[in-house]
Amino acid sequence: MFSFRSTFASAVMIAGIVVTAPGCGSTETTRSTGVDKSIVSKDIDIQDFNAAAQETTSLMLSAPRVQDKLRAIQSKLPPDQHPLIKISRVMNKTNLKVNMVDYFVTPIESVLINSGKVDSVSEDKGTRAAAAGQDILNGTSPRLADLTLYGVVSKLSTSAGGTDQNVYTFQLRLADASTGSDVFIGLPQKVVKQTTH
Repeated sequence: MFSFRSTFASAVMIAGIVVTAPGCGSTETTRSTGVDKSIVSKDIDIQDFNAAAQETTSLMLSAPRVQDKLRAIQSKLPPDQHPLIKISRVMNKTNLKVNMVDYFVTPIESVLINSGKVDSVSEDKGTRAAAAGQDILNGTSPRLADLTLYGVVSKLSTSAGGTDQNVYTFQLRLADASTGSDVFIGLPQKVVKQTTH
């Protein structure tokens, strides 16, 4: 006899998340999780980079001196332009092989652009090549940056009483491109990872 309930249950089982690995009797379980439930390693994770990039950049944009500088620059620009921030070097002083452009610079650019306060360009080679190509096609000169953003990601490791601790710090600085003087020096944002043996 046809049963809607049993048919539905069968469909749920078929569409379930338990997958039997081919050629063996073991099973693999795959599930989607929120960032707050993702695996945490003793080193830095992508969610740490994203959070640090968003927090440090948001703090910078809200700093009174930066806001004053942005207003002064904006007053001299056409209405369709915003102050241009060039993301310069972000040094990786950790022992991790990390693509800083994808993990840290891109989230910074996202905050900058989405703020509606500034335009942004990265010193990433691909980005610069594309921009140069557009300038050639349009017969224009590259726009000079008003401000330069640079920073560092560093790591300090310590051990005590069977616990290993890695402290990662993220720091950004914003400089006036015409004078080279800093207009913002952010307090280091810290991510602390402890592993107990």
